[in-house]
Amino acid sequence: MPLKRIDTINVIPFIDIMLVLLAVVLTTATFIAQGVIPVTLPETSNIVEPADAASLRITITRQGEIHVGDESRTLETLDGDVRAHGQQARWVLSVDRDVDFGRFVEVIDIFKRHHVDNLSIVARSVKQ
Repeated sequence: MPLKRIDTINVIPFIDIMLVLLAVVLTTATFIAQGVIPVTLPETSNIVEPADAASLRITITRQGEIHVGDESRTLETLDGDVRAHGQQARWVLSVDRDVDFGRFVEVIDIFKRHHVDNLSIVARSVKQ
């Protein structure tokens, strides 16, 4: 029986594999991009050391939404988080410059109610 000579390569399985890999990459990129909470920080000319990785990060978005890390919170659940971590925890607060001042005061009031003084507020540095 004579052997059949193969002159062409079937690229359809290769294309199928590449499409699956493309779908995986796009899905992963979407999840990674959603981990960032957009906030326009106010500007300051005073520069302070950045907080360390052990700090608990709170973000208040332009719409007034509160996030601890990447998780959304209400004022009541934030109150529970502050109470649970106690006065020893280090908190870093990032507030959008266009947020309603009343929302900012509500969050600060929670920290004052639990006598937490270890709170830093993040601002963007202005070049002089």
